[in-house]
Amino acid sequence: MPKNMKDKQQLSSISVANYTSSFETGDAFEFGGTVTATYVGGGTADVTESATFSGYDLSSTGTQTVTVSYTENGVTKTATYQITVVAPITKYTVSFNAGEGSGTMSSIQVNENSTYELPESTFTAPSGKRFKAWKVEEEATERAVGYELTITADVTLTALYETIPTVTYRKVESTLDDFSGNYLLVYETGNVAFDGSLTTLDAVGNTISVDITNEVIELEEGHGFAIEAITGGYTVKSDSGYYIGQTSNANGMASNASTTYTNTITYSDSDGALLTSSNAVLRYNYANNQLRFRYYKSSSYSSQQSIALYMETTNIDDFVTDNMKMDQYIGDETYNEDRCTANYSAAKTAFNGLTTAERSYFVSQGTTGGQYEEEYARLVAWAEANGETIGTAGGKTNVLNSAQILGIINKGNNSYVTIIVVVSLVSFTAIGGYFFIRKRKEQ
Repeated sequence: MPKNMKDKQQLSSISVANYTSSFETGDAFEFGGTVTATYVGGGTADVTESATFSGYDLSSTGTQTVTVSYTENGVTKTATYQITVVAPITKYTVSFNAGEGSGTMSSIQVNENSTYELPESTFTAPSGKRFKAWKVEEEATERAVGYELTITADVTLTALYETIPTVTYRKVESTLDDFSGNYLLVYETGNVAFDGSLTTLDAVGNTISVDITNEVIELEEGHGFAIEAITGGYTVKSDSGYYIGQTSNANGMASNASTTYTNTITYSDSDGALLTSSNAVLRYNYANNQLRFRYYKSSSYSSQQSIALYMETTNIDDFVTDNMKMDQYIGDETYNEDRCTANYSAAKTAFNGLTTAERSYFVSQGTTGGQYEEEYARLVAWAEANGETIGTAGGKTNVLNSAQILGIINKGNNSYVTIIVVVSLVSFTAIGGYFFIRKRKEQ
């Protein structure tokens, strides 16, 4: 009898709380709770250790009633509660294999017939490759992260990898109508770029080595920065998912996965690309113990090294390869006008489908000695042969559209004379530019 109870105090009732209510067949019984005795006239005591339990059968499934009994001074009181007994749940093991990669991932236990969402791989991928998907046992179908796999047996997931694509970047040498696009930020003299794959961006050594050939860089994707136009300027976001900028005119760098910072971008022949945020300018520090890209305050940024913007030109290069047909020149003095028109129609659609920044870059590099000199000349020749030009339309710049001179045909009472003038001008252009155009038209 509890110490706080008087001898011969009469037991009134018992109650149970916090007990274990779920079991699997074959489990050992476990109460897991508390049995409390209440006495006549008041007072309670914990009598769990002296109570007995009966009425259950853990070899059978279903809902069962457990009877709890407690006897004190010749008085026995009982209480009941219910438990549920179910058949054991079969569990299977999901294991992970690194495949060509390295490292370990812990296996897990999953209930039979439940679904398991395939996770991201934490294995280290082979050099030059990245994780792509999972191979489930010997299935031929690759399964992406997030795929819900029904587990009916032990299963091994093997990591599959793919070669990291190489991206072509070309140097920007003038101010573009719109800088939106993907870029490398490069200190050319040191052959290094700001490494956009990093998660800690404001750090000494935040660079990756690059090879620069004829102002072109080939580099595995994932190391650049996405520049996007916003009101008042641009956001600059690393491939690792962090916006960069500065919050005051001071040395340093702000970076955040959700907070954006406004940058303005201009180009200077002497200073290269100037990315300015809160009046601080992004530059490269060449001091031996401070090799880094960072923003520097306006009063001293010029003592740091200038940087260059290298634009990813994948879409432009695809446009050139797919539409300009630079390897197919006319072999005699005639050409198939229908094919020329068809090629131009497709090229016009593709060109107008480029972003403003991409069109602007293509046009800027269409000058003598530019990276797209021949391609630009060919496109202009095609356009002129079809009575069109590169200009402004619908609020967009550097788009192919009908030349203004064609717009005056059929206006007023002098349409016939106008047509004659237009035809004469076109004929004159054809005569003067025939040998230029013939080189660029496809047979």
